[in-house]
Amino acid sequence: MDLPWIKMPVCKNKVKIFNDAPDKINKNFIDNLSTSWLYFMKDYTSLGFLFNKNTYKDDFTGGKIRLLHVTPSIDKLRISGKINSSGGGLGSVIYCSPLHKDFTPHNLFNLYSEFQLPKKIKKNKIGAICIEINSKPNIDKLSSWGVDYTLFGKIHCNVWKDIKLKSEDKKYFQEVEEGVLNRIKKNSEDLNKLISYKMENVSLDEFRQIYRKIFMEFPELRFILYEVIAEYILLNQNDDHSLEYASKGEFFNQNHKKLIWDLCPTMLKKFNMKEFFISLDELSIYLNKKEIILNFNESSFYNWVKWRTSYYFLKIGRKLIKNPVNFDGLLKKHPYLIGQILYRAFYDKHLFEILRSKYLYKIWKKNKLITPIYPIIAKGEIGINPNLDELKIKYSIYEVRVINNKAKLGKKLNLKISPDMIKKEEAAVR
Repeated sequence: MDLPWIKMPVCKNKVKIFNDAPDKINKNFIDNLSTSWLYFMKDYTSLGFLFNKNTYKDDFTGGKIRLLHVTPSIDKLRISGKINSSGGGLGSVIYCSPLHKDFTPHNLFNLYSEFQLPKKIKKNKIGAICIEINSKPNIDKLSSWGVDYTLFGKIHCNVWKDIKLKSEDKKYFQEVEEGVLNRIKKNSEDLNKLISYKMENVSLDEFRQIYRKIFMEFPELRFILYEVIAEYILLNQNDDHSLEYASKGEFFNQNHKKLIWDLCPTMLKKFNMKEFFISLDELSIYLNKKEIILNFNESSFYNWVKWRTSYYFLKIGRKLIKNPVNFDGLLKKHPYLIGQILYRAFYDKHLFEILRSKYLYKIWKKNKLITPIYPIIAKGEIGINPNLDELKIKYSIYEVRVINNKAKLGKKLNLKISPDMIKKEEAAVR
């Protein structure tokens, strides 16, 4: 997916995002709806101007790309001589945030280093490195570095089949597949209301029931809820801190992260998206009190959540669920939806991500993708493709100290980036 923050897509057939979809939905409608949402975000939210005035163009064009990686394991990295990738939303990457041309770090760096790592890690153990990539992409090339993890479902289906084929525990896979099929059958009516993108006649009370029921029945799909809430806050926040960072071309990340810490602290233990659930009323009360969004409009917020949630279900559902008879048929007709469920339902997410990385690396190699970037909101979450050596991309890794919000590069480290994923027991929450 192209990065709208670098190059907005042309809106040939603009769709009114708060109107019901036509009865016959096709790929063109979904693509046009996606583009229309981008234009709505750009034109009708407090910080929509950051579509055009964010830091990404400066951060990624020019002779060098400098990215900061927070780690509690610098001594171990020196000994091993390599830095391994970790799994998550962008795939299997080295998770980083931008270091701007003036050597000030993106605010996400401060969030990683000061707040988001597990509390059991002592502050004096947390350090950072700077990965300096020798690359000179033009705007067109840079715009193609978008990676949309919400569309990984089809890849997940392939991974599921691979694991199933090699496993001797056929009973486990049969039980999971039957469980998913039964849950889909049981909830198909409510799922179809969301997938259909027909929300005009769905009252708030009805949506509140669907919202709770679907996300309780399918905790694997709570990543949708996370995105909807994060997008709303990131785009609509207008407190002093948010506006200060927006003037620099950055989305301020602490507000939406703090909401999670305050209302859903269990998720932070391992950043397990299945743990993320907050009721609509809790969200509204919180946003009313915290003055993150001045003059917060509850009705507008509910409208956003209703339609944007439906949009994501349409995006991964693609078409209505009709009388699923068996799991294979369901998988074939709805791979983007079922794949997301299987990925988070599987008992060993780390193994799943290792096998998934092989599919992603092939795609990234073909597209010569250097830094995978999530395309919807330019919040500073950047990945590095750990196959830079294979792509013949030169890079250097340095010690770095950040003092008074200025990064100073130190000694060059003898480290190589490795596509091998970090061991599960050594992984830290990014």
